[in-house]
Amino acid sequence: MSLRWRILALEIASLVFILAMIALMAGALRLSDHFAGRVDGVHKRFEALADLDGRANNYGEQVASTLLLGRAKMADLQTARLDMEKVFARLNQATRDEIATLGGLSEVQAELPEVEENRRMLELYHGIDVNATRALALQRDGRQVEGIALFSRDVAFRLANELQPQIDRALQDERAEVADQLDAIATWQARLWAGGAVLAVAALACLISLGYLLRRSIVRPLGEIATAAEKLAAGDYAQRL
Repeated sequence: MSLRWRILALEIASLVFILAMIALMAGALRLSDHFAGRVDGVHKRFEALADLDGRANNYGEQVASTLLLGRAKMADLQTARLDMEKVFARLNQATRDEIATLGGLSEVQAELPEVEENRRMLELYHGIDVNATRALALQRDGRQVEGIALFSRDVAFRLANELQPQIDRALQDERAEVADQLDAIATWQARLWAGGAVLAVAALACLISLGYLLRRSIVRPLGEIATAAEKLAAGDYAQRL
């Protein structure tokens, strides 16, 4: 291989490895954005579920207080109801945002049950609230014992044994999803580090080899020229003697 082609090969190899490193960095940035979006989406849904947990407990307490204390607590109950509707709306939005971060159809299909889960919890809450309204109506009609019995059976019991388990399962699912995303991040980080190390070693080995060949292509002719010059000088000196 001529000197010209060796110089060209060194330039091409350098360019290839530079482009490969740029591609690796671009891939790392793209993965970072993807996982950041996924973790943020899961975290927002988890926060909404945790808020729903607290709001549901407060709602049950406000229904009980209104049933026992009458209209004096009605404003607090209305606020609790409004808070429940708001947190369900936030939960639905967080779920849609989480699904929007997904990249493939299979991932989207795997997350669609969360939408159905939100709908079931909302319908369950509305059914419980209907019974709460009936219990309060009985209390206003002077049938407080019946109202308390209805509250215990169809409000407090269902909040604790139907809605609460659904919230707990959803929270557990989100915790598991966060753990899965963190494991995936760790796996991809290890792969990227390994890929970067292999690429760096390959680039170093290739460039050193090409540099050595290029050096030989330059140094050997120079050495031959120097040797020839020395011989020529020695010949001229001998002739003058």
